[in-house]
Amino acid sequence: MATAQARVRRFEEENKNLEDPIKWPEKKENEKNYVDVFYRPPRGISLAPNANKNGSLYVFPRTAATGPVLEIWVGASTQAKFADEVAKLCPPAVSIPATSHPSLPTPFRDEVLSFDITTFDDAASTYVSCICKKENVQVAVVFRLEKTKGVVLFPQGETKASELVTKMQLSLESLGVDADAARLRRAFNARAQKTHAK
Repeated sequence: MATAQARVRRFEEENKNLEDPIKWPEKKENEKNYVDVFYRPPRGISLAPNANKNGSLYVFPRTAATGPVLEIWVGASTQAKFADEVAKLCPPAVSIPATSHPSLPTPFRDEVLSFDITTFDDAASTYVSCICKKENVQVAVVFRLEKTKGVVLFPQGETKASELVTKMQLSLESLGVDADAARLRRAFNARAQKTHAK
């Protein structure tokens, strides 16, 4: 019973802070290195990407004129040099990049997500580049923010997170790849149907 109540609380927290899953492109016929991705962005981000990509990354803009997240870039690849490609798509840093490498158990999933996170500023924005590696797949989630100080995702120790950091962390914890993405999408749709039926 306690686990069921904790799941409901978690789902409610996610729904308060996150949008529905992004519209990830479906596999094309004969596409070889397709990677299925499930990802729920923070509230205020479009579920559909812009028509133009940033390199191999889909760009999901914010839907309102306000909010600290300007856009999120998402992409996935089975190529070994994908993280290097993502780094080249980012603008030059005007500050010393801060890096971290958290591994976190995902709530109510038998999975640990490991990220390489780099946070830096350019002249106008703050970037938080998150590369998740799972077996031979890498997924990039890059947050482009209004210039923001003190963005530290998954800090060590008990630290009260800002609303922005909470939303970013919850969105990264929603990430699923390939078979896990399909399972998460089915579970999300089933929960959403139950919620709408009430």
